Amino acid sequence: MSDDKKPPTLKEAFEFAFAQMQTDPKSSLLAWGKANPSAFYPLAVKIITADDLQELLEPNTVNISILKKQAD
Repeated sequence: MSDDKKPPTLKEAFEFAFAQMQTDPKSSLLAWGKANPSAFYPLAVKIITADDLQELLEPNTVNISILKKQAD
């Protein structure tokens, strides 16, 4: 009997391992980023798209409207 299930691709295996590592506070990307911000941010800039950035900033955006006072 043949096994029709394909082994994961290298990318899938890496993504799985990465996801599992994120539950360990000592090996998570967050822990590494906090310990190595000068290495973290240049990498983040390469993979974050403009849409991702907008999504990150949007909830923290404050709109201020300045209205001109009308003369009495």
